[in-house]
Amino acid sequence: MTTAHFNRLLKRLSMGDMSALEQLYNNYYATICSVAYCRVRKKEDAQDIASVAMIKLCNVGDKYISNPNAFVYTLTVNCVKDFFKRKKPVYVEDLENISPAKENGNWLYVEQILASLSDVDREIVVQHVFGDLKFKEIAQNLNLSVPTVKRRYKSCCKTLKDIVEKDCG
Repeated sequence: MTTAHFNRLLKRLSMGDMSALEQLYNNYYATICSVAYCRVRKKEDAQDIASVAMIKLCNVGDKYISNPNAFVYTLTVNCVKDFFKRKKPVYVEDLENISPAKENGNWLYVEQILASLSDVDREIVVQHVFGDLKFKEIAQNLNLSVPTVKRRYKSCCKTLKDIVEKDCG
């Protein structure tokens, strides 16, 4: 989505056009879920965070956003931080009553191989692949240099490729 299109949608949304919300949802909800999931590691929490982020996106108004992908990423990260601030502690008794949910096998596999990466490397891959952010934007988000982000991304791709090739035969 272009910057101009994103800003037109925000303007239409501020005037009550719900079809603009639908377009924003279709373009960003999956990315927001992915970024949130990378941080909270629980699908339901990531979906809750994504819903909150979409609501906050509705309240942006008709402000001009010069970098929509970075804006949505930052909005998501802030929603994750808010989530952790208000999250109640989990007690052992609560965990005893939880039965493991059946997940989509492919999603679990992706989650499993991404878990083999360091937190920073996983964040780079998620932001680039799922968030569709450029290396420059990722570097700004993570306070790293662009060459470092590129090097780590290429290294992650090789690592993930090796894991997949090993698993698949």
